Amino acid sequence: MVAVIISGIIFIMAEKILESNFNKVSAMMSQQTEYEFSEKITGINSLAVFINSLDSEHYDWSQLLIDMTKQVPARIKIRALEINQNNKSVTIRGFSPDRKQLLEYKNNLEKIIFLEQVQLPIQQLSQKENIDFTINIKLDLDNFYK
Repeated sequence: MVAVIISGIIFIMAEKILESNFNKVSAMMSQQTEYEFSEKITGINSLAVFINSLDSEHYDWSQLLIDMTKQVPARIKIRALEINQNNKSVTIRGFSPDRKQLLEYKNNLEKIIFLEQVQLPIQQLSQKENIDFTINIKLDLDNFYK
């Protein structure tokens, strides 16, 4: 009978120990789940901030190309067009058969609202015919298409 009583006490103590350990493990798992959930939310928030920053820095470059190519006189040939968003600049390289066509192109570009400081080197303007040109332009990104 003593053995039955001792066995009963041992079983009760074992049950209490197991219950205590179970509660500790459950609490730890709950904390880990909360931590993982918090980490996922932080990651999603960071991604949302990144996406918003991309959207605010996105410009409609295709519209710039359309507007600039509409201004090219028929006999001018564009060889290269470089856009540098960091420097807010555009460089156009090309060929003009004569000075009149080149000045017409420069004047047309100056009419585009988001283009500033359309610069054509004087030595290129001093040539009368067969002009390889480079036009440097500053972009006014505040007036640019987004």
